[in-house]
Amino acid sequence: MSCKVLLVNPCQPKSEQMQEVEKLPPLGLAYLAAVLEQNGIPTDIHDDYLLNWGNERVSQLAQNYDVIGITGLTATSLVAIDLAKRLTNKFLICGGAHATLFPEQMIQYFDTVVRGEGEIITPYLIKNRIKGIIEGEQILNLDDLPMPARHKLPLEKYPLRNEFLNANRVFSMNTSRGCPYNCSFCSVKTIWGRTYRSFSPGRIADEIKHLIRKYNATGIYFREDNFTFDRNRVVNICKLIKNFDIEWVCESRVEHLDIDLIKIMYDAGCRAIWFGTESGSNRVLKLLHKGVDKEKAMETFRLCKKYGIRTGASFILGLPGETKKEMYETLNFAHKLNSYWTWFNYYLGIPGSDLYDKIIKDKLYDRLDERKYAWVRVDGMSSDEMIKLHRWIKFLYLIKKPIRLWRILIKLSPKTWILALLKITQIYKVKL
Repeated sequence: MSCKVLLVNPCQPKSEQMQEVEKLPPLGLAYLAAVLEQNGIPTDIHDDYLLNWGNERVSQLAQNYDVIGITGLTATSLVAIDLAKRLTNKFLICGGAHATLFPEQMIQYFDTVVRGEGEIITPYLIKNRIKGIIEGEQILNLDDLPMPARHKLPLEKYPLRNEFLNANRVFSMNTSRGCPYNCSFCSVKTIWGRTYRSFSPGRIADEIKHLIRKYNATGIYFREDNFTFDRNRVVNICKLIKNFDIEWVCESRVEHLDIDLIKIMYDAGCRAIWFGTESGSNRVLKLLHKGVDKEKAMETFRLCKKYGIRTGASFILGLPGETKKEMYETLNFAHKLNSYWTWFNYYLGIPGSDLYDKIIKDKLYDRLDERKYAWVRVDGMSSDEMIKLHRWIKFLYLIKKPIRLWRILIKLSPKTWILALLKITQIYKVKL
């Protein structure tokens, strides 16, 4: 039985209200492709989130393959379903975050739906054409995975610059899975589990060496929420890569860092850290079960700046139970932190999170869209009014210091920066 496989990352649907996610290589598919080829199954990857061919053209490409595996987030679930409808003559497998959260929905359009991690079970499913909803197997020792098949991706078409780094060839890495924390707005623990698992420092150093030798990497983006969860692991990684002459950026919780660790990370090439600061209200942080307060955030940001590490702050606006006053507290707190980069996320109820369950139970939403997102009412405002307030707060943050706006504009192409500026500077009828 022929088993030539195409793995597809669907394009994002056009929507004025959805924030586009950065276009990074889909390393989940690259790990799966490496495992399939290790099992003698020829596999290619098509990242349509990057290439944006559209489903008609992707379905034509798919005719050259026997098995089509489609992944995706809730944001791209309808695109995945539409593609599956065009490929009824193929053996179709669906995996990824949305399939894990809503397998009963996806099995209507796919032969097989894999929940959770698919690397162990998928080769068997493909070779034997097993149908139905299948539970993936959690990989306890991530070092058992082969290096991701980046050679299957058009790496030169991805943005190879990072807003924090001087390096001009920056490659992303994922070095851990699972999250032990209880943040109520996040679905990671539902998708990856609560058990924190990670690649060993030696394996991580080997992959960085590989990226330097094969792809001339000069920078690394450790794209994961909990890179600094295990302090000893971080220290040992830093010891191994200290002399690699490479810059890197990671993501962290503010309570994971101290003076000594910040110094060690800087000496090993760390030049920036993204933090999920979430809110400028301690009351809201408690509602989110964040387990930290803004005073701790201020101290960590101060230490990073003192020792030469740029900071990024990510906030959420429009949370259930949040007041308009608290959103302006978040704006003022963002001004006070004055990160090199600051991002204000518009809150959508995300399937798989504890907060989403509360929103559904208490009917705190204006509507549930076809992708299962909950558009939330906040402090007497409709979701549409909240969208306008979100844009207004972003605008107020940017114009406080023109350098903030400039950092955004220089990232954009000449074709789009004027349109982006006009969108940012629209003034909406919002009760301030």
